[in-house]
Amino acid sequence: MAGWNFLSFEVVLFVSVLYLYMQFRKSNILSLKPVRNLIVYVPPQDEDFDMLEKTNKGGRENKKGEVNKYDKKKVSAKAKFPLRTIEINEAFLKHNQEFFVEYDFFFMLFVVILGLFAITQGTKLVYPSLLETNIIFYMMIFLLAMAGMNLMKNTFSLGYFKYSDETKIELLFAIKAFIVSFVCLKTFGSTTFFDFNIEKAHDDSQARVNQILSLIGGKLSLPYDFTYGILGATSGLLTFCTVRLNIRFSYYFYVLTKNSAALLSSRVADTPENKRYKRHLLLMYLNMLSPLLAVTFFITPLIETLLVPDYIPLDLWKGLRLLFVIAVVCLRSSTFREELQFHFNESYFYVQKLMTDKNEKVFRYIKLRIQENFLSVWFSVFQQAANYIIPLLLILCYVNRIVAFAPVTEATSSFELTKVIEKINGGGGPGKYDLFSDSDSLGAIFAEIAAKGIFTGEYFEGVFSFLIFWFFLAQTFACVFSLLYYRKFVDN
Repeated sequence: MAGWNFLSFEVVLFVSVLYLYMQFRKSNILSLKPVRNLIVYVPPQDEDFDMLEKTNKGGRENKKGEVNKYDKKKVSAKAKFPLRTIEINEAFLKHNQEFFVEYDFFFMLFVVILGLFAITQGTKLVYPSLLETNIIFYMMIFLLAMAGMNLMKNTFSLGYFKYSDETKIELLFAIKAFIVSFVCLKTFGSTTFFDFNIEKAHDDSQARVNQILSLIGGKLSLPYDFTYGILGATSGLLTFCTVRLNIRFSYYFYVLTKNSAALLSSRVADTPENKRYKRHLLLMYLNMLSPLLAVTFFITPLIETLLVPDYIPLDLWKGLRLLFVIAVVCLRSSTFREELQFHFNESYFYVQKLMTDKNEKVFRYIKLRIQENFLSVWFSVFQQAANYIIPLLLILCYVNRIVAFAPVTEATSSFELTKVIEKINGGGGPGKYDLFSDSDSLGAIFAEIAAKGIFTGEYFEGVFSFLIFWFFLAQTFACVFSLLYYRKFVDN
């Protein structure tokens, strides 16, 4: 049954959803929709510097040193840097396709996975025996790995032993994440702070592995440190990939709130633009605080012990927590375009610097930086999208494993290998019977592994619960420390 599903049903679903996506894409590039009509600044030309020199010449002065009124108006009207802009649309792709193929492929896979997830999980709930493979889960893991690899693009551009300041910060946060997570789990265990028992899941998964190894006379004994190391390494890698995104969010929050008090108390506080600013400012404050609240939902001694099980059953609490986490991700995505446009406007900030320091070296530098920003437009879009897609993929993996292992009970968690064991005992026992030449027995073993997996459902639930928790914890710490840095040093 598992083989039939692998070769036909899930593959047909994947091909069908992919075909529908590609048919729709012929008339509408879906990956353009989230960023359509955003403004990007075009790199200046060498001739623009001559124009800048001419327009920045002072006007004629009288004997008192005052500038002629006519020349003052003329100079102020012309003293503008000829900065050109272009909207992101299909025409923009003719000028810039750097990293667009990777972003478009990533976006396509994400949309296809969302469609497959909705279809397969609904089918799994109605007909649990129809889907016995894990293709969708493996695709989500692949997309997570793809996101992490692309987010680390140009991280080690100077070499693996010579780091930029940005890379040093990323490594510092990643190393701290590994040490803190590993030491806390090893010292206190998982049940002290969380509602999952990763130690029991480790023992149950190891029992499954030993059940297979016992067929050939082997045995495996791994300490809890093995699982703690996996959680520590993945949390460190997750932190390393996302710390740059959190720092960029903090800078945007800092700039947005720097003069908010003066602006809100001004006479123009009731204008439509100011009202939109107030709403956007409220969303940004919620985006800054909601990850911290999500973290408290995962730590058992903070909120869960007050409600579970006296007022809310544990399963209901997990469902409500999951809905809240999804709401946090959706809330963060509500400022997607504003954050991205602010990042694109960085080119304009460079020009403001040029208007103060008018010399050719500064012009060449700013021209290079604007050109760099222009070529990295699609990579910036990918980074901003990954900031929401990564936690959503972790949530989907968590739900997928819960649904996949829902029919599995304690009685059915072990592999059903009675016939294989009888064959081995009749052929001389483990270690003497040539199991690898018995295709029927190997087929039965692989069928059980495909149906139940090596790791138990509790193991996957614990791992992905911890990763979701750590994503928001790392986001909180990176944003808070970055904001404190900007408040202390940039203001001064």
